[in-house]
Amino acid sequence: MSDVSDEELIAYLDGAPNNVLTEARRAEIVRALADPDVAARVEELRMDTTELRSGMDALLGTAPTFEIPDQRDAQRRSWPQIAAVAAVFVVGVLAGWLLSPGERDDWHMAVAEYQVLYTTETLTAVPATSDQRAAGLAATGKALGLDLTPAAELPGLQFKRAQLLRHDGNLVAQLVYLDGDGNPVAFCLTRTGGADAAKETLTRKGLTATAWQTTGVGFLLIGPVDQGVLAKAQVALSKDLKI
Repeated sequence: MSDVSDEELIAYLDGAPNNVLTEARRAEIVRALADPDVAARVEELRMDTTELRSGMDALLGTAPTFEIPDQRDAQRRSWPQIAAVAAVFVVGVLAGWLLSPGERDDWHMAVAEYQVLYTTETLTAVPATSDQRAAGLAATGKALGLDLTPAAELPGLQFKRAQLLRHDGNLVAQLVYLDGDGNPVAFCLTRTGGADAAKETLTRKGLTATAWQTTGVGFLLIGPVDQGVLAKAQVALSKDLKI
């Protein structure tokens, strides 16, 4: 069955209640697991939700609480409902409520909020073949109208996957890598429509970053790595992608 969405698979994995995923739909998903493609997606999402759960639990510990008279118990969120929100991260919508109001207009900070949840294990178990990685990279580039194929080959970095996020209504392409020490690094880009800007070094959420902008597209390389690693990758990207 090809019409099972990632959101439904996440709900299935987290044991969502019937008001989120009906028994009939749950049975259809079980039958769909016989499809190798669906089974592969489940394994990838299973890994992602495990990694995200620890990050989401940390965020929930500092989240504000609200009291709703006479309805507090009914309105209190259960973990499956929170997991459904986490699924939005997995499939590509970067949740705006994760950011404070002063940061929502800064896509660099939004990317950093997402990247800080990544660990080595997040990417080492990605069950994708080279063909699947290439297809994901092509689809991601197509969504932004850019050929990102050369970005799969960066010095000192192993390409793991590409996916689409969304920030303030704009698509953000995210390509993720591991360096030689297993540190997760992300190359992100989005159409900003802004003026060209020269390369600059940044620090976001304790991560090292390199940012630049050209032809209305903003670019960001970010990760817990030495600035030299990002500088070499940026040179290669500027040359091969002509950006």
